[in-house]
Amino acid sequence: MASVIVFTDFQSNDALGRSVIAEYLDMAARRHCSSVPITITCSEEENLRRLSSSERIRHGKLTDMEVVAHLRDNALIYQWPNDDPLHMELDITELKVDEAAHLILKHVLGVCKELDGQ
Repeated sequence: MASVIVFTDFQSNDALGRSVIAEYLDMAARRHCSSVPITITCSEEENLRRLSSSERIRHGKLTDMEVVAHLRDNALIYQWPNDDPLHMELDITELKVDEAAHLILKHVLGVCKELDGQ
């Protein structure tokens, strides 16, 4: 049975961020599985609104509005190559969580043929 491993992460486009991306890709290669990068974006207002959700707090995710505002203003986010056929970019500003999850699942199932029939 095939499986899917999900990493939720923010990586900057600097030496450290690129090295973490390389670790993820190396792990996928060692496991002989696909790596499907999903870049999720949203408006700053929506990003800040979602920070206070109980889900983020419960899972120990970043909730500091000042830190997020600083990252949005100053950090250069890692950009996947435009020609990566597995990459998906999704703006979730207007989407509910379950809608975004459905679109991501549909994409993963569409590009990972090893998951056919799962």
